[in-house]
Amino acid sequence: MNAFARSFFLLIFCGQIFAAEPSWWRERGVLNGKPADDFAAVNAGQLKNIAAAACQELDAKLPGGAGAEIARLVGSFANSNNFAAINLGQLKAVAKPFYDRLIAEKFVAEYPWKPGATTDDSAAANLGQLKNVFSFEIPPRR
Repeated sequence: MNAFARSFFLLIFCGQIFAAEPSWWRERGVLNGKPADDFAAVNAGQLKNIAAAACQELDAKLPGGAGAEIARLVGSFANSNNFAAINLGQLKAVAKPFYDRLIAEKFVAEYPWKPGATTDDSAAANLGQLKNVFSFEIPPRR
């Protein structure tokens, strides 16, 4: 199976190819106003940007905020190598603590990828996959 087929396989398991746009993307400056090609490669700067915005969203809407693990992760982001391409393994590694937190608070039931699925984590990630993974919505605090 080639890299494209493996990437498409992950997209199918993510549940949707094109993620719905949650409100916090605009509120937190994730979008820059122009439509993105969902099949374009993701770079490290894009992953860091959406992860930092997601951390702010969790801080604002979850009891206890994003938590120490996510704060450490986002705090460790260096302002270098932002144009380096990322792979599926890197995308999942960054997203996992967010989903661990969302699962603990019962906002989602599972990861947006199937654990143990046969995918090549070294395959290039694309914008559609990044958007899908970070397309969660958290209702306002009660």
